[in-house]
Amino acid sequence: MQALISNGEATRDKRRYILQRLKNERLKASFPPELLALVRQMRESQPAKVRYFGGRFLRGPLGGKEVSGMPQFFEKSSGRLKYCYMDLIDPSKISSSSRHIAKRTCNMSPAQPFPNKSWFRGSDFQVTTSISTNVWTPDKYPNWKGPLGFLVGQDPTWIPGHLRQCAFCTRSVCNCIHKQVRQEIPSIVDTLNMGEGAWATTDYKRGEFLGELVGELAPIDYYTDGWAADLSRDDLSPGGKEVTWCQVYPRYMGNWVRKVNHSCESNCKFESWNISGRWRVMLRATRQIKRNSWILVNYGEEYWAENHACLCGSRYCISNQDAGIRRAGPSQEGTPGPDDGISSC
Repeated sequence: MQALISNGEATRDKRRYILQRLKNERLKASFPPELLALVRQMRESQPAKVRYFGGRFLRGPLGGKEVSGMPQFFEKSSGRLKYCYMDLIDPSKISSSSRHIAKRTCNMSPAQPFPNKSWFRGSDFQVTTSISTNVWTPDKYPNWKGPLGFLVGQDPTWIPGHLRQCAFCTRSVCNCIHKQVRQEIPSIVDTLNMGEGAWATTDYKRGEFLGELVGELAPIDYYTDGWAADLSRDDLSPGGKEVTWCQVYPRYMGNWVRKVNHSCESNCKFESWNISGRWRVMLRATRQIKRNSWILVNYGEEYWAENHACLCGSRYCISNQDAGIRRAGPSQEGTPGPDDGISSC
């Protein structure tokens, strides 16, 4: 289906655009130079949310200083300078040439949350639906409130536009979720005593992202059957502290990452990262993983608190009765730092 636009509609749109530009020009002339200089410094300072709400900057030209928010310059919806002030705040972007077509990396707006109003409980046959992204079902949890700072009625993984959308770039729309994550899919094969598991079909370096754990998004502590993984974030909580925000529950819908088995001597771990406009639970290698070996993650001691017996067979196994060995644990020398194995997009 094609949209038809008449000449009259196009003329009205052009007239409206010209009037708005004239209005913007009058507004620009009213700002004193010292105010514009302050806004330029705010633009280069972090965190971005201080620019709109006010508070203390942590990094940049205004690092360590308290400022008042300036919503007249910074949009709450996008976190970017309003287009009508852009040429004043950043004079380098002024072009004296005639009108031209701007070149952009992407012309799409950031994806907005889409509430999935159709949901089903897991069947007794435990049939799993394959999905590639998290499923948010707000109607299933009408009283979902979350921790302090939680955006009620919004997808809990969604990042508001005035905040940084990605840990690997500064763009509002990016493809880092594909660039930073290995695209090879491990084989799902039977194990001797732990059902199915993930078998590496290629080598992985320490610090690399193997994949994203996806499933149904649920309130904190809603599921207690051992399948849920906690997703944490620090961009909306008071003081920037990392707090548990929601659960990712992959029991009835998910991807291959749900098949990664536990080991007390794991080679991966689950971490929460903001990538490409969403917070995600990522599977990251803590040491080198060779081809034709198991991909393993430590589920944590809480998983084994409900009288579950660990079957990993490690000498550091949590089910081992030798408390001395259990306390010592495997070496952590392979645990990657925040920037190990990753690069900017």
